Amino acid sequence: MYEKNALKVDKRKSNDLIKLLRNLGLLDSTLKIKRMDDFVIIPLLRKPTTEEFEKLNHIKPTLHVDVFEPRARIFSVKDALKGVIPDEILELIPSSMDLVGEVAIIQVRDELKPFLKTIGEAILKIYPHIKTVLVKKDPISGIFRVGGYEVVVGSGETETVYKEHGCRYLVDPVKVYVSPRLSYERLRIALMVKPGETILDMFTGVGCYAILIAKKVKECKVYAVDLNPNAVKYLKHNIEENKVQDRVVPIEGDVAEIVKSNLRGMFDRVIMDNPSHAKMFLQTACDALKRTGGVVHYYDFRPESDLKNKVLEEFHENVEMLKKSVKSANMRIVREVAPRIYHVVIDATIQ
Repeated sequence: MYEKNALKVDKRKSNDLIKLLRNLGLLDSTLKIKRMDDFVIIPLLRKPTTEEFEKLNHIKPTLHVDVFEPRARIFSVKDALKGVIPDEILELIPSSMDLVGEVAIIQVRDELKPFLKTIGEAILKIYPHIKTVLVKKDPISGIFRVGGYEVVVGSGETETVYKEHGCRYLVDPVKVYVSPRLSYERLRIALMVKPGETILDMFTGVGCYAILIAKKVKECKVYAVDLNPNAVKYLKHNIEENKVQDRVVPIEGDVAEIVKSNLRGMFDRVIMDNPSHAKMFLQTACDALKRTGGVVHYYDFRPESDLKNKVLEEFHENVEMLKKSVKSANMRIVREVAPRIYHVVIDATIQ
């Protein structure tokens, strides 16, 4: 038993508080969280500073000292499967998966397929909040950017609420594109937006860029476009759920046609988060910018050999072919999507 500083909070707000404490490096994950009637008591590594309390203030926790029991060691999926499946197969278990609300999505090699149900059951054991485990059968593809999935274990329900940076998104990963792995990238872009900007989110999906921007920047307008009717259905729900109806305009349809007919020359910033097809829509992005120019966030998939010079050189050439000029451009790696293949973004000011 250990006596520790702790925060007491209404149980309805406990998940948000735990996430914040983890981000601030304050959560003592070696000790068991206590539940008492309508409250949850969360152990801390140390007493929060005044600045940290200010970041927690909207959740309204109270500080006190309590006694906690050590937490049993949290096993990984591999640990849970030791002795259950052959060792040579165990080494093939992926080290990561996508957790989208109450849905876990795994991608496995052919050698693991006979053990899929066993792997799924281990995931449910390690992550008690997960209700459905899916295996990815086909890659993200097509104009709607969805993959092929199969239920491994669980309820089979795939519609869920995904939380990110204080926003809530109703999603169904079987029907719409959503990637928790882009969480930091979405926040990075949102923090670049200035008050007064008008933004075009060209391939918005369920609105993870658009809604986060609108939550972070009160004085802005985001036009969120997608061709997938399922995505737009969830987008409209999520706009209302996050109370940004006055700042986000949902539009269903082909963004090229929409810009050409209604939105030409309106935008300070354009987000092109469709790395498989961004080049096809560069003309549309340039047409969407104001006559004085603006910022384009251009995403692409590129091999490692292209990263040093070729990505930026080609981008400059492609923009110049459209009779525009690149005032400044920087490339950064978003993530590795396959061995030596990278998801990259170019943040460019175009005139």
